[in-house]
Amino acid sequence: MLFNSYIFIFAFLPTVLLGYFFLLKFSKSIYVKSYLIGGSFVFYGYWNPLYVPLLFGSILVNFLISSKIIRGGGYKTSKSWLITGITFNLILLGFFKYTDFLLTNLNTIFEIDFKLLHLALPLAISFFAFQQIAYLCDCYTQK
Repeated sequence: MLFNSYIFIFAFLPTVLLGYFFLLKFSKSIYVKSYLIGGSFVFYGYWNPLYVPLLFGSILVNFLISSKIIRGGGYKTSKSWLITGITFNLILLGFFKYTDFLLTNLNTIFEIDFKLLHLALPLAISFFAFQQIAYLCDCYTQK
């Protein structure tokens, strides 16, 4: 769904705005936040619902790692959790962006025949990977 598409302008946006203001007026903030998070997942999943679990899993892993960083246990422990989180995000990003590139080069250099995965790049994977890295770094420096 694009921001200038009819489905966004006339269906998704009004639904989310009306729901947001209704919940804001009549309920607790946890419901408002949950509604907006759900709307964000619907927006992301509209393009390809198969990538919603990837986004959710990435958020969950980063949340767990950030809680380990914040809880601490010493400089080395927090730093190792930070490095683990950054590594996780970069591996996730690298897998989707560069797997076919790597396999193509291996096939060419060594004259082998690895099958290419032809992965469709998840929408905004670079954005959310680097946002989560920034979040982990903030957790580490604010601890």
